[in-house]
Amino acid sequence: MSSPFPSEKKNDTQLLKEQVKGTFDQYMPISLQTKEKSKRVKAQITDLKDENSKLLKETKKFQNRINEESSVLDVLQEEAHLLKRIVNDKDAEIKALNQTIYDQHESIKKLKDEVEKEQNNVAMQIELKELLKQSENKLLLDLTTVKDTLLIESQSHLQVKGVLKETEIKLEEEIKQNRENVERMTKEINEHKETIKQLQEKLESTQDQLTKSQQDNQDKTKEIQELKLQLDSNLQEIERLKIEINSEKQRFENLQDTYNQLVDKNNEIIKSLEDELKIKDELQIAFNELKEKNQEISDLKEKEEQKNQELTKENQELTEQLNKSQQNNKDSESKINEIQESIQQLEQEKQIIQNERNKFEQDKEMLEANIATLSTELDNKVMEVDELSQLRSNLNLEIECVRKSHIKEMEELTLQIQQLQQQLEQDKNEIQQREQEIAALQQENKETSLKIQSLSIEITNRDESIQEKELKIQQLEQQLQETKDELTNVTRNLQKLEVQRESLEHENESIRDMVSQSSIKGLDELIASQKETYQKELQTLNFTILEKNNTIEDKEKEIQQLNESISKLEAEINDEKEKLEEQFKKREQDQLDFQEEKERINRKYVEDQVDSEQAAEKVVNDLKHIIDNISSEKELIQKEANNLAQRLSNEIDKSKDMEKKVKDLGKEFESMLSSNNNLAKELEETQQQLSKSNQLLNQHIADGANNKVSENDHAELQKELSDLKLRNKELEDRINQERQQWDSNRWEIVAELEQEKSKYKKSQDILMDEKRRMGVVGKTVSKLLEDNEKRSFDSMTPESFYAMLEAAKKELDEGLQHRKQYYDDEDLNGQLLMEREARRLAESQVEHFAVLLEKSKTEIQKYKEIINNGGGSNNNNNNNNNKSSGFFSNLMNNTSNNSFIKRTFTGSTFGNNQK
Repeated sequence: MSSPFPSEKKNDTQLLKEQVKGTFDQYMPISLQTKEKSKRVKAQITDLKDENSKLLKETKKFQNRINEESSVLDVLQEEAHLLKRIVNDKDAEIKALNQTIYDQHESIKKLKDEVEKEQNNVAMQIELKELLKQSENKLLLDLTTVKDTLLIESQSHLQVKGVLKETEIKLEEEIKQNRENVERMTKEINEHKETIKQLQEKLESTQDQLTKSQQDNQDKTKEIQELKLQLDSNLQEIERLKIEINSEKQRFENLQDTYNQLVDKNNEIIKSLEDELKIKDELQIAFNELKEKNQEISDLKEKEEQKNQELTKENQELTEQLNKSQQNNKDSESKINEIQESIQQLEQEKQIIQNERNKFEQDKEMLEANIATLSTELDNKVMEVDELSQLRSNLNLEIECVRKSHIKEMEELTLQIQQLQQQLEQDKNEIQQREQEIAALQQENKETSLKIQSLSIEITNRDESIQEKELKIQQLEQQLQETKDELTNVTRNLQKLEVQRESLEHENESIRDMVSQSSIKGLDELIASQKETYQKELQTLNFTILEKNNTIEDKEKEIQQLNESISKLEAEINDEKEKLEEQFKKREQDQLDFQEEKERINRKYVEDQVDSEQAAEKVVNDLKHIIDNISSEKELIQKEANNLAQRLSNEIDKSKDMEKKVKDLGKEFESMLSSNNNLAKELEETQQQLSKSNQLLNQHIADGANNKVSENDHAELQKELSDLKLRNKELEDRINQERQQWDSNRWEIVAELEQEKSKYKKSQDILMDEKRRMGVVGKTVSKLLEDNEKRSFDSMTPESFYAMLEAAKKELDEGLQHRKQYYDDEDLNGQLLMEREARRLAESQVEHFAVLLEKSKTEIQKYKEIINNGGGSNNNNNNNNNKSSGFFSNLMNNTSNNSFIKRTFTGSTFGNNQK
């Protein structure tokens, strides 16, 4: 495709002019033409020039049009690309709309499934109601059996009739209060019925919408589940009370068994103590025997000292004789010096033996002192056993008091069970009312299901309309593709036209060549025919261009209509979304109102139940804690008795070990004595040998053998000296071994004695600390009882009571150091064990009481929050509650609680019996 430019057009015209001139220059001299012909030719040439100029103008116009059309085509292509992008964007939006529609379909299906599940749940609830009725009948039968057993037990305790009369009067007052509460509850129930009717009217106005029906169904299922949970909790409470009654019976029987076991164990302990006394007598007899043996050892010691004195005298005489022999025999002086050195060593060994004897005597004195301390410890342990026997008697008295209190509390439990039966009847009535409410809710569910069906039909219609719109969009997309195809065809036609133009140019050139070769007439005809063909083709091109422009305008109008329809659809979808959101908000507000009223009803119901159930729960918990404390105390007593028995057995074993050690020491002492005797004998033998040697020396001197000793005699003397040295070494080794054994045994005994002393000191310190703590606890308990008698708790709040308990804890933990002097008297040592047991009881009951108060504190805080949230609906309850005095005064005004507190802190019911 070659596009003509103006420079090329000028060159073509010049070439034509030159060709024409050349032809005229060629033909003019050859042919003889007339002037007319020349004029005609000139006129034709001018016409041809004019036509050529016109053709050039038309070609320029045509080229300009082609350029304009090419620019228009570029613009159209860009618009087509933009339309493609817009269509792609709209496709994404359409897909999102389709997904929302699909999600709505799925939500409708889920709603249908939930409605079916609710219907199944309603059927399950009906079955559960039947099961509950059966279980209630069983429970009533069980309660009748429990009543019979309790009546049988009450007949066995006729002595408690006076107390029962007082409790009956109190119960009549409580029944009156309960009746008033029932009347108040009936009034409140009527008010709640009216509010429920109003709520039902509101719900009927709001149940036209799909989202409301969904949330209503969910709320109703939650309420049904809450009702189920309440029913289950009531059943569990009834079963728990039955189990607790049976467990308390079993615990009472177990207490009786444990009491009998304690009596048997006490008898066994007494027998073991008698055996220990016998062992003590035997130890005293053995101690006397040891004293006699010590006296005998002392006598032997004196005899040995006398023998040693005699030996020293003999040694002195020998030294004198040796000095005389030294003067006579210088050669024998060296030998005599060696003998003297050996004698000095023997004397040193004697001194060492004497020192060891002194050590043995000191050790013997230490053993005697240790035996005396052990005897004193045995006496102290006998005293502790006597104190334990006193403790046992006191515990027996306390157990009897606790048994009586348990009997009273069992009678109170019977009355509480009757109250619980009345509460069960009330609960049944409330369950019937709730069943009626459930029936109404089922009707509402049916209505909502019908509305859901109508909404599902509307949604299907909307889906159909959306599908129709999708089909329209698809048709428009097809039309866009057709327009694109037509545009491509137009571009192809334009390309064809350009090819034709080029072919025409080639034809013009060929025509010019023909003109230059052929006649002028033929040229005129050809030019005329070509003009007509060109004009026709230009007309057809103009028509096609107009048609294409019209089609493009139509397509643009259709695209605008599509955009407007899409914008309308988007606006409708947004409006529907806003409507749905408004409906959701309205539904949530209605739900919140319904839940608030439901919570207000439940709060009132819970507040009424709490007052009636707190007393029973506290009594049951108190009984549990009392029984647990008794069992723990019993276990502690058993552990202490076992520990005492183990300690006594260990001490008996230690005493036996000490006896064995004393016997071993006696044997060792006898062996030492025998070794000393052997040493004395050996010394005598050495003295005899020395005397013999001296005699031999004297004989040699008397004979006058030149004062010389034979070699045989000298060898014999050397052998004897070596033998004496070996014997002395063996004796030293034996003595060292025996000394080491004695030291090791002595230090082990001393370490054991020190350990026992430290244990005894620790036990004394622990007892003193317990005495101090018992004093602090006694003061706090006395304060509580005095305040109770003065009725100063009427104006006391729970927070002040907790502060008082915390102050008591601080006194227990920190205030002991400031009160040591008050409790350092030695006269209270006899009462330490009694005070320790009482302290344990008091501390356990104080902890129990603190736990109960903390529970009540948490419950009070919960109800305060509920009341604050509930607003003005709880003013009636507040007015009724303001009639009662303080928190702690209500607890102390009750005689059963008062007796329970006195019993926990003092272990007696003296004040109640006086009444």
